[in-house]
Amino acid sequence: VYDLAFRISSNSAGRFAICALLFFPTMILWSVSDLKDNQFIFFLVSVIWGTDRLISRKEAVARLAYLFFTLFASLYLITLRMKSMLPILAITFLTYFIYLLFRRYFLKMRCRTFQLLVFLFIFLLSAAVFKEKISLYCVKSYGYLLSINKGFLTSGGINYDLLSGNQDMYTFASFIKFLILSLTHFLLEPFIWNVTRSAGLLLFQPIVLLWYFLLFFSFVGIYRIIRLGLLYRIFFPLVLAFIFTASFSMSVSNIGTAIRIRDTLLPIMAIFASFAFVNIKKRKETP
Repeated sequence: VYDLAFRISSNSAGRFAICALLFFPTMILWSVSDLKDNQFIFFLVSVIWGTDRLISRKEAVARLAYLFFTLFASLYLITLRMKSMLPILAITFLTYFIYLLFRRYFLKMRCRTFQLLVFLFIFLLSAAVFKEKISLYCVKSYGYLLSINKGFLTSGGINYDLLSGNQDMYTFASFIKFLILSLTHFLLEPFIWNVTRSAGLLLFQPIVLLWYFLLFFSFVGIYRIIRLGLLYRIFFPLVLAFIFTASFSMSVSNIGTAIRIRDTLLPIMAIFASFAFVNIKKRKETP
């Protein structure tokens, strides 16, 4: 985490990111537990770090070493959560690969408008050819997420119901509405008005305020990075965080489970938030 923030921004950013992560209360809890969450968080960051080093290094031997490291970390993540992480990592790597091709070749060509039109034509043609298979996979995956969400509603614990009253969840409007509400609850639960439902939620509220602080300044940091033209440095963790959050938010309806899963994003949020508090242009500091 320190190395990622340091290489993207500065030494100060690295220090902020690692301190925000190490001393976050729930991260201390996971670090001393015997659950697989600590392993999952470590290897998720390892995938991001390995990918960043793989792209930034130019030596063939170094790239090969980081490639094997990234593949090992990815495979270990998949073994921890097979059904969820396999499609998430596959879509993230595919999106990142397309982005790198677009940035490396299309943006450097003189006839960029023509090349862009060719790229869009190939993309639309591929989408048209494989339309049925893509639609079937999307509908099947979406239905699987809804089934898990309904499973939480029938189990114990403190849940939030986003499915009641929706007659058809497979329309585009219903999907967008469900996605927005799911992201809101996943990122902001437990709300202040929910703390009266449990003594545990009431005691947990100070930690939630810390999470709000980190979440807000992570968006500020992302905005600053994009304004400085450094989107390419955070594109991979940004896409991974979005796909991860969207997937799990639509499948989870239990407050405790949502808090536990979103803690996985703490390292990424700490890195993004660090860019809001430091001078990003200071890129030559030594550790």
